[in-house]
Amino acid sequence: METPTSVSPEPPAFQPRWRDILALCDDDPIAGRVRAEQLGEIARSVPFGGGALLMLAVMVTAIFRHSPAFHGLLLWLAFMTGTLGYGLRQARMRRVHARETLPARAALAVAARALAIGAMWAAIFPALVSACDSHQRAALAGLHIAMISAGAFVFAGVPIAAFAFVGALIASLLLVMTMTGAPVSSFALVGIIGAMIARGVIAHARTIVSHVHAHERLRKRGDMIGMLLSEYERAGADWLWETDAEGRCTHLSPRFAEVIGQPVTHFLGHQIFDPERSQALNKDELATAIRARQTFRNIQVGPVVDRDQRWWSLSGTPRFDARGHFAGFTGVGSDVTEQRRAREQIERMATHDGLTGLANRAAIRGHIQAALDTARGGGGSAGCAVMMIDLDRFKGVNDTLGHHMGDELLREVARRLQASLRHGGAVARLGGDEFAVVLSGINPPTARAVAARIVDTLSEGYSIKGSAIRIGASVGIAIGPADGETIDDILRAADLALYRAKGDGRGVVRLYEPALHNDAEERRALETALRVALREDQFSLMFQPICDLGHGAVVGFEALLRWKHPVLGQVSPAKFIPIAEDLGLMDTIGEWVLRTACAWASRWPRHIGISVNLSPSQLINPRLPGLVLNALATHGVSPDRLELEVTESIFLNEDNNTRGALDQLSRLGVRIGLDDFGTGYSSLGYLRTTIFNTIKIDRCFVRDAIDGASQSAAIVRHIVGLAASLGMETVAEGAETIEEMNAVRDLGCGLVQGYFTGRPMAAEDALALVASLSMEARAA
Repeated sequence: METPTSVSPEPPAFQPRWRDILALCDDDPIAGRVRAEQLGEIARSVPFGGGALLMLAVMVTAIFRHSPAFHGLLLWLAFMTGTLGYGLRQARMRRVHARETLPARAALAVAARALAIGAMWAAIFPALVSACDSHQRAALAGLHIAMISAGAFVFAGVPIAAFAFVGALIASLLLVMTMTGAPVSSFALVGIIGAMIARGVIAHARTIVSHVHAHERLRKRGDMIGMLLSEYERAGADWLWETDAEGRCTHLSPRFAEVIGQPVTHFLGHQIFDPERSQALNKDELATAIRARQTFRNIQVGPVVDRDQRWWSLSGTPRFDARGHFAGFTGVGSDVTEQRRAREQIERMATHDGLTGLANRAAIRGHIQAALDTARGGGGSAGCAVMMIDLDRFKGVNDTLGHHMGDELLREVARRLQASLRHGGAVARLGGDEFAVVLSGINPPTARAVAARIVDTLSEGYSIKGSAIRIGASVGIAIGPADGETIDDILRAADLALYRAKGDGRGVVRLYEPALHNDAEERRALETALRVALREDQFSLMFQPICDLGHGAVVGFEALLRWKHPVLGQVSPAKFIPIAEDLGLMDTIGEWVLRTACAWASRWPRHIGISVNLSPSQLINPRLPGLVLNALATHGVSPDRLELEVTESIFLNEDNNTRGALDQLSRLGVRIGLDDFGTGYSSLGYLRTTIFNTIKIDRCFVRDAIDGASQSAAIVRHIVGLAASLGMETVAEGAETIEEMNAVRDLGCGLVQGYFTGRPMAAEDALALVASLSMEARAA
């Protein structure tokens, strides 16, 4: 409902006109009310005025009791008595059967009776004046004036009746004065009296008309207010309420039942607004207003209705009876339960994570401040531990299974984190797959033990909607106030410890050390430089030969990414590739590697293959098959010359989409290689369901395979046998000596890649090598 922006000025006071005063128009509904009020006025004054007229009639008869006309006066008195009696009866009936409106004929009938009565009085005076002595004439003149005044009083309510009665008597008085030769001053006096009476009658009539019109305006305003209140109740969620002096509900409008969903009768007679029996905002203000019987506005109370917590906003005004005694409160109420719940939800959203229900970054700052204050006040060695937790391999879950599965996993992680805190503490989700834990009164060894327990808990397998998922966690810990005096300082220290933990491997817990600031600065510098490297073409490829152990020929090269920074120099792939993964740059870098490798391979002999490593993010990119085909077609490279290498980590989430992507690439005709076999995921089930052309045996097994009886030699032998049974080739990685190469040859490996057969070389050197090998082959 719209709220008016301005209030209309009060209309001017009503000014009655002659037509309003006479009230003789039947087509005017207000005139009918005026006539009813006028005739009611006559009905109320007839007993007194009629009695006065009767007394005057008796006095006239008494004055002329010795006159020859005495018997005629008795008849006249009897007639007057009957007429006045009839008038009294009519007045009584009019009071008993009062009506709100009367037709014009009712006023005319009264005027006719007034004229008749006035005529009877007017007729008697001229008839008696000739038989009067001077004293009787004086008395008769006085009675005449008194009769005019009494009649004017009786008929003042209806102006035409008063004018008829008074006019007849004044005409009679003037006739008598003419007959007796009264002085001119007497005529002037009669005129003045008549004018005064007429003025008084008109003024009285104006008052009646104004009163009726004012009452009508109030009635219309009341009707309008009632209508607006009804419309207000129908259109809004507000209702009207009323209590007695004891605070018990005596009235609730029907809108209340519609909004609350409960019958009004359930609340009548009860003190449902009692601040002592229900929750209330500003409870003291409400209690004070009720006790002091003062107006109050928009105070919320929280009654429980049918076991449901509700909230009502109440405004009330005290009500007093005619004697000024307090009678209760009247006011308006509205149900604000939904608005309050929405506001509470908004407030909760401001301090809690919407996905997991944990505290968010803003809220955890308050917990850290409280823990820091406790640590400062404790005085002992115990401090405030802030743990930053980052999930290992979570990005792969999102990339391969989708964000909806990632969200479910985050919820489960939140539940495990809360359950792992046996002695209290605060848990928050800071965003993405990063969480924080705040513990008070704890020393570094205990904090490390708690963090280790968290890592073990989060590393246990998950079953999310039928999918088996394995992730891990890395934890960085800062102890305040030793590692940071302020919230921002301790958060920064915990972040640095987390970076170190992630850099040291998976499932690692690290405490903050001051030296970590240098590492953080280095990482930030690498992040900035890495973005620049893409734009300024600072990347290059090195190619390491892959040789056939049977006859020693080079059968292919593996493309290895290198970055030479103009200031930092050669940056290790172990440093920059994880950063590129975190920054989401590997898709772009990987596409550059694929196209550049194919471009160089197009210049080699057709029997020389090229191997390119794929990151997990590239593998789940739906554009990858198209990119591969485009790179091969652009440079004229046969698909069977390209081998795309993946690591076992892509199978950690046991996602069918991963296998589907590999199968799709395989159908393009390219080869699929499994890199670092045996060092990662322990299950071999994926070898049965996924087509691989090559398995690469990790350097750690090759190095120890020199001793044919060693465990590593046994592992290599079994890998070779497994690959042969599945129709796959094996490549021994990292062979650096003749002994290692001979050992893997004796164990059955077909291919080798390592420093002994060839170090990574520039593209031009690789081209020169294959050219010389081709010349040797032709010469042989």
